Amino acid sequence: MHYNSNVKKMENKSHKKINEKKKLEMQTYPMLASVHWKFEDDTDEDMQKWFNDFIRLDVVIKYGLVSPMVSKEIFKMSQIRDIKDKEQIGEISRIIREVFTRHINEEDIVKRVINKLKISKDKVDDFMVDLRFILTLVKKEGQRIKEEEEKGSPSEMIAIIPAMEKYKEVGEQLISLEPIRLELFDVPVRPSIKNWLEDYRETIGTDKSSIKRSSYLFTSANAKGLGQEDRKKVSLILKSYNDSTKIVVDSQKGLVDFERSFKQGGGAKNEQFKNKQNLEQNKKDDIFIKSEKGIELEEKTETKLSNAQEVNYGPRNSMVKSRDYKKAELVKKPNNDKVDLQKKKLEKKTNEKKANNLLDLSEY
Repeated sequence: MHYNSNVKKMENKSHKKINEKKKLEMQTYPMLASVHWKFEDDTDEDMQKWFNDFIRLDVVIKYGLVSPMVSKEIFKMSQIRDIKDKEQIGEISRIIREVFTRHINEEDIVKRVINKLKISKDKVDDFMVDLRFILTLVKKEGQRIKEEEEKGSPSEMIAIIPAMEKYKEVGEQLISLEPIRLELFDVPVRPSIKNWLEDYRETIGTDKSSIKRSSYLFTSANAKGLGQEDRKKVSLILKSYNDSTKIVVDSQKGLVDFERSFKQGGGAKNEQFKNKQNLEQNKKDDIFIKSEKGIELEEKTETKLSNAQEVNYGPRNSMVKSRDYKKAELVKKPNNDKVDLQKKKLEKKTNEKKANNLLDLSEY
């Protein structure tokens, strides 16, 4: 996770050994800011106490508190107000994180802004508006990072042979624990994808039937001692080799992502070929097969639809095929009055310097 690396930095580095530039940067991150006004006053117990509070937070807030975007906005907020001392910048970060951990109220925040940040009373309202923006940003950035984490690394669906040609690391990727033996070598070799495929070819030859593959997975010298998880991995690779089914390859690491491959059902063949095969098999196996008359009627209907002429719908003369639409739909003219009204409401809300409750984030 993104916050893990920052947590390790906090745990493994003494504040006293960090240079001034790094201290200033850390103070702009709500998660990494010092517990006390000065870094030097932080004890291990203080840091551990804050870390315990941090790990109890919702994951979205945790991501938000270590977001570079939040850090950037805190720095910008301080620069606008000529706040340059790292201790004062750290106070802004502490206020932000304590809204989520201690649920401090607006009155307490205003006192700290006036007394510690030296913001004049006539400028407090503007400061609070900016603060509320950053509090909202914590949640939005946290949600964005969380969603990115859930998506995982960029990946590609590809069969094993072209994957090995495109990504050199794939062939060398280990997929079991124990070394395996090949006929060409006197000593055991690494249990890599490349070596497992070589052993499979040596054992099975040119027969790529599913029966032969199953036999290899449970009776061959190298495979019969595999554990359940490793056997699943070998099986996935062999299936992709036999049938050209696609598996998930992490395009950043250049490695097969077995977890995501299993979720994808072990890949898929060319969809057109697969659907045609399934249709032919269903006609053979399905006892509820349609009558010849019914099939003939379907074929005539399909022919009639495919020969249908293209017709025009809508004011833009866009060409659409009649078989793609059950009924023509009118193109709705946008309601400009409604759009203008929404813009005015948004501008009014944006221009308000002070909301009714500056710390109410329920709308976000």
